[in-house]
Order: sequence, then structure tokens, then C-alpha cells
Amino acid sequence: MLEDGGLAQVLRHHIGRHRNAIATRGHGTLTHIDGRIAVRLQLLEVPAGTVMWSESRTASIEDLFTLQDTLAAEVASALLTSVGASPARSNRELDVPANAGAYAFYLRANQLAHEVNHWAQARDLYRACLEADPAYAPAWARLARCERLIGKLSSSAEESAASLARAEEAFQRAVALNPNLSIAHSLHAQLMIDAGRADHAMQQLLTQARQRPADPALYAGLVHALRYCGLLDASVTAHLRAHSLDPTMPTSIHHTWWMLGHYDRALGETFGDIGYMQGLALASLGRERDAIAALRWRERETTNNRIRPYLTSLRALLEDDREKSLAAADAAAKMPMDAEAVYYLARTFARLGAHDRAAAELRRVVAGGFWCHETFLRDPWLESVRGRSDVRPVLEQAREQAKGARSIFNQSGGADLLRSWPDQPGLTGAPIR
Repeated sequence: MLEDGGLAQVLRHHIGRHRNAIATRGHGTLTHIDGRIAVRLQLLEVPAGTVMWSESRTASIEDLFTLQDTLAAEVASALLTSVGASPARSNRELDVPANAGAYAFYLRANQLAHEVNHWAQARDLYRACLEADPAYAPAWARLARCERLIGKLSSSAEESAASLARAEEAFQRAVALNPNLSIAHSLHAQLMIDAGRADHAMQQLLTQARQRPADPALYAGLVHALRYCGLLDASVTAHLRAHSLDPTMPTSIHHTWWMLGHYDRALGETFGDIGYMQGLALASLGRERDAIAALRWRERETTNNRIRPYLTSLRALLEDDREKSLAAADAAAKMPMDAEAVYYLARTFARLGAHDRAAAELRRVVAGGFWCHETFLRDPWLESVRGRSDVRPVLEQAREQAKGARSIFNQSGGADLLRSWPDQPGLTGAPIR
């Protein structure tokens, strides 16, 4: 499979630019043989499967980027010939790193960046890439993601603030180098969401997606933003669109599936999760012994002291160890975290009978920008607190925020952008356990 950020990214870029004119799909392999790179590519017209263009090439590692440029130009030419357009491209559009060493750091960092225990190592590799090539925009964007995640889970408020500030700076560097770099806009939206501005993040991503409707990274960002806005149906649709364009594109759809009550789907999409959703989905499917085992394994494996109590709070609850679960949830809640994570803690407090704490955490959830009003109403773990006089206004606030977000979604062209996708049966109203 072609590595993300290299030839695959370049080819997706050129295919995506003209997908609205002709339905195409690219297939290819990238193989390392005796110090040389062997590439085989095909461009197919769908749904017929007609081969529009194919090519096989080999090159040395040193000539990889020259080969990348050549193949990208040929793909673009094949597409443009099909639609009768004239070729136009710039080197910066390709976001090609300056040398193979920088690219090697980048690819290795990409392999590590989706595993919580390797975030710091990935960050350092992105930094090494940028020392070799300070103008490589994708590395700035992905470095910013690592800084954001590390900052979110830092046990020190000072270190967290510094890391989040570096994340914002890195995002700005990426966009300054390439204003159309979709991965930068998608990842920067997550930083905005953490700051309680999910509706603004959604609006910005929709603006970008209207300009580049065949860019999967923008839809991946929308999966996250739309869920926070309480628009779960649209979140699923954004995921489907992202994966139709790039089946390897990671999204946070597992949380959306769980919010909708589709636990089997949530369980199947937990790649890159810290381990909490795997345990929660298993427990929701009635597989509590498997959930406990999975959470225990994650607790042993994680090196982050902020994540461990979060995992322990759920595992101890499933083991009916109320005091241990309560202590772990209390420890986790004292640390800065995003509003969605606070929601999971709020429902844990409610299930444990700590109703005052649950009500307080729900206020944090909604104030922090997480507005899944329908999920709040269907969650049986919140049954004991929904009728409280200090919770009803919070739920009403979530409803109004979600309503406002839906209005922004429609006004920003979201409904039109995603309208071509059919509704999925059973998306709303599935019972939560």
C-alpha cells in the first residue's frame, strides 16, 4: 500500500481535483527491492472498471521525488485529457520534502503517531524532519497534532499550555506554507474543538470542503466536529464520504457509532484510540469480561499517568469496585480534558450514584462544547440525574446549542455537500446500554 504523505497523497490530490468531472479510482503498489523502488499504478474509470492509464516504473531512493513528480504529472495529464482541460500545477501543491532523509523521518513518525505511547517519539521525528526541511508543510501539521495530544494529556498545567501553544504555532506554519493543505485545516479544527468552538470548527471545515469536495481529510475532520455539535447523522455521512475517497483515512467515527448505539461498529473502528472505547464498546455489547481484560491490558501498557485513571474508572466499575472506580474517576476529572471525555466520566459518576458529581461534570460537558443532546436523553446511565433541577437546564442548553449548530451546518452548505449520501438505516434512536 502506498504510504500516506508520499506518492499516495500526490495521486489523491490530482485524482481529487478532477473527480467531479469524471469518476475515477487509483490503485497501486509501492515496493522496495534491493535498494530501488518499484511502483505500479492504474487509474480506473468507475463503475465500469475501464483502465484509463497504467504505468510501472523503478527508481533509486535518491530519485524517489523525481519519480513522484513524473507520475503525478502523468496522472494529471491522463485526467485532463479525459475532461478536455489544460494542465496546471505547482511544486508546492505537491508538498514534496526537500530530501529523502526528511521524508524518512516523516514516514516513520506517521507510523507511530496514532499510538498513544509513541506520541512523544513521533513528535521528535517530525521535529527531525523539519530540521532537515523547514518548508515541508505536512510535517508541520502532523507535528501540531502530536503537540496538541501531548498537551491535552500532560499532568502539568504549565507543560500543557506550552505544548498547546506550540501546536497552534505549528498549525499556523503549515497553513502559511500551503493555505490549501487539508490535513492542516482538519487537524487544526480539533484544536478548536478542544477549546469549545466545535461550531466554528465545523463551519471552517465546510468552507474548505466546498472548495475541495474530493478531499478526504476535510471530511475526517468533520466527523469529529459534527459529533460535538450533536449532528450524529451528518458525522456518519462525513465518515462515509472520507472513506469513499480514501479507505485508509482515520476518523473518530468509533465515538459516533457508540453515541448512536451501534457498538459492534464502534468496536471495529477503535484504531488509534487510547483504549477506553474498546472497553466501553465491549461492555455495551454485554461482553464485560472481555472489556475488563482489554482495559487491564491497556492500563499495563500505557505509560501516561493521565490516561491510566481514566481507564481504571471504567474497568473498576465493571468489576463492581465502586470505591476504586470513584477514586479513579475523581483523579481523571481533576486533569484537563476535552468535553467528550468529560461526558464519559459524567455518566460513570451517575452510574456510581455520585449524582452531584455527575451533574457538575455534565455542566462542564456542555460548557466545553459537547452538545450530543439526543445521546444525553437516551443514555441509561444518566437516568438518575436527568430529572434534577440543576441538570434539566444543562440538557436544554445542549439542545439549543445543537439546534444552532444544525442551522450553521445548513447555512454553510453542509446539507448540500453531504446530500448525495443515502441515509443509513437505524442511525438515530438506537438504544444505548
